[in-house]
Amino acid sequence: MVIFFDLGGVFVPDSTEILNREIAKHIGMPETELIDKWNTSLPYLFTGKMTIRDLYSSIIWGKMDAELILMKHISIYLQFYSLDTFIIDLLNNIKKQCVTACLSNTEIEVAKVNYEKGLYKHFHHVFLSTEMGLMKPENEIFSTCA
Repeated sequence: MVIFFDLGGVFVPDSTEILNREIAKHIGMPETELIDKWNTSLPYLFTGKMTIRDLYSSIIWGKMDAELILMKHISIYLQFYSLDTFIIDLLNNIKKQCVTACLSNTEIEVAKVNYEKGLYKHFHHVFLSTEMGLMKPENEIFSTCA
């Protein structure tokens, strides 16, 4: 038996609202407009066809340095990054009797940070949308993990 876990909002806090608010303020864009651009881009971000840097480049069109905005994005993500120790302990107990896997929609840059922080080492198997070129809730991602 394999037990699958999502990551955002379970193992690490969901910082989406804070990121939207702070990045919108930083680039001088209404938050609702930034959210619309993110929502439109999610299929490309989650399947690895676009990076966060690409998204910010398309939004600011040379008015600011997209790399600096990406650095701010990652900085905010890391500011609120913390592993839920209760959930990690629970996972470690489950791992003794079952195979565990994470299946997560994520962006390339966020996945890199999560690798560097050691988040994925807690699972027997790691399935990331950007590495698979698929995203939840598409059926194909689930059948690929089986």
